[in-house]
Amino acid sequence: MALTVTFQQLQDWAKQRAHMENGGPLSDQEWKDLVNVGIRGLYRILTQAFGSDYFGTSVIIPTVANQETVNVPADFFKLVSLWWDDGTGVKKRILRATEADLENQLLGQGWGIWLGRTVADVGVKYSLRAGAIRLVPTPTTVYQLRLNYIKAPVTLSAPGETLDGYGGFEEYVWRSAAADALAKEESDASYELRRMAEIEAEIKETAERDQSEPMTIQSVTGWMGE
Repeated sequence: MALTVTFQQLQDWAKQRAHMENGGPLSDQEWKDLVNVGIRGLYRILTQAFGSDYFGTSVIIPTVANQETVNVPADFFKLVSLWWDDGTGVKKRILRATEADLENQLLGQGWGIWLGRTVADVGVKYSLRAGAIRLVPTPTTVYQLRLNYIKAPVTLSAPGETLDGYGGFEEYVWRSAAADALAKEESDASYELRRMAEIEAEIKETAERDQSEPMTIQSVTGWMGE
């Protein structure tokens, strides 16, 4: 069961810690903004330490014939992996392109058979662009892509909206807001900052969710050579 807390609770705890329950230099909107800053900070720690364990998802995106880009979802934050189905039901991984790959692609090549192998076996690549993924070679027909990615952090606004604190990690959020509020008041925020650093260390040490078995090396193309 998720250990959720409400947006109102996060604001109340931050105000209590900063001793500003009955006033202070911050408006209601500033408190909301500071709590969301803390949420984004916690989010960055979790995604940097554990990748898609917390915020990973996937979506199927069709290519467009003779168009080199596909748009990413509105909640896209970081790419984990990109795969395509050549129609056989076997997923093939699309690897990251170099600048040379992007500049030297053969126009009209498509993703079909090339020298007895599929192009995916020897060179379909991708490159992230603003709001889109560029594919090389440019596909000449429609393929189904599976995009595995990490979602962007949520922004809370209503008092009853909730945040999953997982193992009590929401403490980082309200202490972050309290520290920023104390700094604006020109008060001592050193304890809050120290505690935030301790929580960050605890998260990196204890927050791994998949305890089953170590990662193993796998083929990413489905073709093992001659």
